Amino acid sequence: MLAETYYVRVEGAHKGRLTGLYTVAVRFTPAGGGDAVSEHGNTRAAATRVGLNSETRGRTDTAGYLGAGEGPWLSQNDNDGADVNFRAVWQVTAGTYYVAVVGRNNRTATGLYTLAVRFTGADAEVEEHGNTRTAATEVEVNSEAAGRLERAGDVDYFRVAVPGVGTLTVGTGGATDTMGYVGGTGGGARRPGRTRCG
Repeated sequence: MLAETYYVRVEGAHKGRLTGLYTVAVRFTPAGGGDAVSEHGNTRAAATRVGLNSETRGRTDTAGYLGAGEGPWLSQNDNDGADVNFRAVWQVTAGTYYVAVVGRNNRTATGLYTLAVRFTGADAEVEEHGNTRTAATEVEVNSEAAGRLERAGDVDYFRVAVPGVGTLTVGTGGATDTMGYVGGTGGGARRPGRTRCG
């Protein structure tokens, strides 16, 4: 990916008919590698604390579990996220929840991965985003923005300035099924299709 400005278009799935809240996340990894990563706990008692609307980086194909306290897991998933990684969406009440990340293929996969945590409150207010490239909302690399598709056919545009050669990853999260398109300043959309956060 060359240094330039890229545009992200988000619309509801099923030909723009779906509406609702979503989060668009933008990540950029410079060529030659990214940041150092930490080892995380292997039990709920040793769990690493992560903030709401945050991420922990990586690239490994994973499966995952979501649960509260010491009880059973609420959700288990393998392939609903980006690049067949896990994605769990669950309606929750206030409290502490735990996520377990394991390597795919009976825990034999190893390597870096990204854990993205998104929370949208029931009464969340979000900004309206531009409906064209010229009115696109600016999003910094390695950040995210909340959005809402308010009516059938609504389209939101975002603009991200990439600082150099590397990998750009863009995805949406949330309960709304979305379609996404990424295009450069040259105009054409790249890799149209359903985009999700892993």
